[in-house]
Amino acid sequence: MNNEVNFKNKDGVLNCLWNAGNCGDIIGWETNMHNSNLNSSILPAKIIGRAQGTVTNITVPSTNNNLEIYPIPAFDHITISSKINFNKVQLIIYDMKGIKRIEQSLNENTSEINTSKLTGGIYLLKILKENQLLEEKKIVIGKN
Repeated sequence: MNNEVNFKNKDGVLNCLWNAGNCGDIIGWETNMHNSNLNSSILPAKIIGRAQGTVTNITVPSTNNNLEIYPIPAFDHITISSKINFNKVQLIIYDMKGIKRIEQSLNENTSEINTSKLTGGIYLLKILKENQLLEEKKIVIGKN
C-alpha cells in the first residue's frame, strides 16, 4: 500500500502493480502511485535478494571464540572448525519451523557438513556436548 512505482508492462503501459498470478489476495493496490522520477540511480550498487551461488569466506565468530562456521552463505556444505575437542559432540540443524533437518556427530576439530539437501533459507545450528549446549548460531543456506 502507498508505494511509489515506475513500472511499464511489456506493452509500454504505465502500471502501478504487477502480479504473476501467485500472490493471492492483494489489498491496497489502488493506493500505489506512479512516479516517473524513480530510476536505477536510487538503488544500491548491489541488491541483496536470492543468493546466486557466490561463495564467500565470511566466518561466523563464536560467542566463546572456540568455533568458526563458514562459508556464509553456505550452498552445498558448511565447515565447522573448533579449538576445542569435538569428542562426543553433536551438531543439529533446524529449519525456522523447528524441524530437525540434519543431525551429525562431530569427531574432529574441523568437520564438513553436507547441506546440499537443504532449501535456501535461514537455519538454526546447535552444537551440543553431552546434552549441554555449546553453541547456537543462525546460518544462511543459499541456492542457485
